[in-house]
This record gives sequence, C-alpha cells and structure tokens, in this order.
Amino acid sequence: MCGCVGVWVWLCVGVGACVFIYIHNMYIYVIYIYICSAIARRFFDRSKHAQKIILREGEANSELALLVEGSDDGEGGGGGAFDLVFLDAGKRDYVQQRALLLEHNLIRVGGLVVADNVLWAGAVPLHSEALERGDADASAPPRQRHEKVTRALYDYVAQTAADARWQQLILPVRDGISICRRVRPPQPMQKNLNM
Repeated sequence: MCGCVGVWVWLCVGVGACVFIYIHNMYIYVIYIYICSAIARRFFDRSKHAQKIILREGEANSELALLVEGSDDGEGGGGGAFDLVFLDAGKRDYVQQRALLLEHNLIRVGGLVVADNVLWAGAVPLHSEALERGDADASAPPRQRHEKVTRALYDYVAQTAADARWQQLILPVRDGISICRRVRPPQPMQKNLNM
C-alpha cells in the first residue's frame, strides 16, 4: 500500500469503525455500518481524492453477497477482483468471508486480505496452546460469546495457515492483524514420460 490508498486504509483502520474495505481499479470502496457512514462521508468528501472513494452503507455480509451475486449497482466493484480487503466486521464471519472472496475470485492473485483482532487480547494463542496440550475445555463446545469469537478467530488463522493459496503474516500490533497474500498454489510436479 502506498500513497492515498495507504492513507485512507490506515485512517479507517485507526478509527476502528470500518467494517469492510476493498480496493479495485484505483477506487477505494468502504462499507461502513450506518452509524459511522455520515462521519466517514464528511471526511472523504473533503479529500482531493473524493472521486476515488465509494462509500457503501450496510452490513458487510450483505454487501459481500451483492458482490458475489453480481447484482451490484455498478459502483461496488462487482466486475473484478480486488487488490485489498480489510475485514473488521463480525469476527465469526471471517472464515466465510475469505472463502467467498476466494471462491468467487473477488481477490486477485497477489491481493491482500487484512483481518483485524486475530489475537483477540491473547485469547487465540492461549486457545492454540490449550489445544496442543490436549485440554478438554479447549475442544468442548464454546459457551460464551468471547469463547465463540476466540474459536472463530483461531479457525481463521489456522485454516489460512494450512491453505496453500495464502501466505499469512500476523502482526502483534494492538489486538493482532493478519495480512494474507493470495498466491497461486504450487502445482504438482509432472513426471517426465519420455524417459
């Protein structure tokens, strides 16, 4: 990220109110929850890059579904793959959202998926350690919201690490940021049959 793209993405990330950001064809699409969109729109409109920023208001999963369906209104980037997607919506939806991006080619090879809060105040690494020790509580069904979110974030990180289509870097900044780069999976070696 560089230039205005980096500035706007990190401005939104720093505020912590943004639920979904994606970049396509040099335009920045920002999906905010309704309560934050008026504030965002005022600041975006003041920018000399206002014409490059498309603000979509709504719930992230609904907006993603519109992109997947291709029933977009022409302003939401439904016609191609994105360079960057920032996930900061419902933490339990990260796995599903990343899967939809990949399944429907909404993230290009070389594109980034950045997910916030993946360490969840240290609960995700602690859960991982408990699983490695074989603690019965770690594999029991989650009872509270915090446990459900912890397991969902653990699943997101673990599944991304195990998937050859992604390279993942986790930054222990604030509550943890996962930066995943989509890569082409390694192709199996072909045997030379002309020997």
